[in-house]
Amino acid sequence: YALLFLLLLEGRNPLTPLHRAPAAAGAATERRPLKAVFVQPRCAAATFVGATSYASMVFLMAALPLAMNQDSFSFADSSTAIQVHMVLMFLPSFGTGHAIKKLGVVAVMLTGAALLAIGGAIMLLLPASLAGYFSSQGLIGWGWNFTYIAASAGLQQQTRPAERVVAQAANDLTVFGLSGVVSLLAAVALSGLGWPGMQYVMFGVSGAIVLVVGGAEALARRGAASSVELTPV
Repeated sequence: YALLFLLLLEGRNPLTPLHRAPAAAGAATERRPLKAVFVQPRCAAATFVGATSYASMVFLMAALPLAMNQDSFSFADSSTAIQVHMVLMFLPSFGTGHAIKKLGVVAVMLTGAALLAIGGAIMLLLPASLAGYFSSQGLIGWGWNFTYIAASAGLQQQTRPAERVVAQAANDLTVFGLSGVVSLLAAVALSGLGWPGMQYVMFGVSGAIVLVVGGAEALARRGAASSVELTPV
């Protein structure tokens, strides 16, 4: 994953001979280097939000059956908790796009971050209970839906048609590479931190999303204001 990401950043796309953008004129069809795409604050923030929200969700879901087993719940109970989580990962998708269109990418990403944090908090308030596991995992699934879909939409908004395929590929390498790493660490974290301790990771991720998104918006608006000031009348 890391090697492929570096190749994409350098512009060495193995798909280039098979898929070339139309040679039409105009900025919309011009393909920038991938480094120039991801140096945009909002583009970098979208990838950060998508990767961290996905990884934190996998981090908890991978350890969930082990945690419930430690609390003496049955396999059927942990299976139901996973089912609740997965239903709420995808069911809100019927309305997420409409929410993004009406409220904007930033509002939906921040709402998703809040849902992730609330899901972690519920597990601390209702420890070792089925109600705690079900509601916590449901909210984390819902929060993932909002953050991940809004981040994907934000990435599309910051890229030109000719560069979206490669930008999406670099984004996906980051998302699934990080998720694969944390899935390997989930059991180790459960052993070292315990299930309550793992919830604080969700708080950290939620806080980081708020800071990164807020910082990216501030930088993007400052850059837009500077470009307007420099434009000759």
